[in-house]
Amino acid sequence: MNISSRTIDTINQLGYKVLLQDNTFTILNNPNNATIITITRFNPYLCVSAKTPKKEITVDWLLGKVEKNNLYENLSTYLSKLIDKDDYSIYATSYGIGLCALSEKILMQGICKVRRLLTDKHIEYRTELSEGGLVYRFVVSKDVENIERIKSL
Repeated sequence: MNISSRTIDTINQLGYKVLLQDNTFTILNNPNNATIITITRFNPYLCVSAKTPKKEITVDWLLGKVEKNNLYENLSTYLSKLIDKDDYSIYATSYGIGLCALSEKILMQGICKVRRLLTDKHIEYRTELSEGGLVYRFVVSKDVENIERIKSL
């Protein structure tokens, strides 16, 4: 990874901490061996990880990752307003809406409910299953028009 100590110092001065990690998320001292960079802050809490690019990592690149994360956090806030608070199997997330796969019946009812909700609001999305198979995900498109539709709800 190509990152200068000056870039790290500048990010630290802005209130963030930079962690350099390998593929096992072991924290490293030497940036040359790092494949993952994590930016953290404690108040308000923030933790953003990204694969390290081949190009030099700059302050602007790091702040861009923080800004993108802020968009996802805001997305969760907007989507949570659409969800029935009494339905604990459906919840807003930074990627869109998650649905716990507690049982096949609950899962199928939840999928129909969330699909109808997103389709009625003209929100673009794709679906996927979590790696462990416990969460059915409705990953909303980060397209500018789609984000504007979500913000206007």
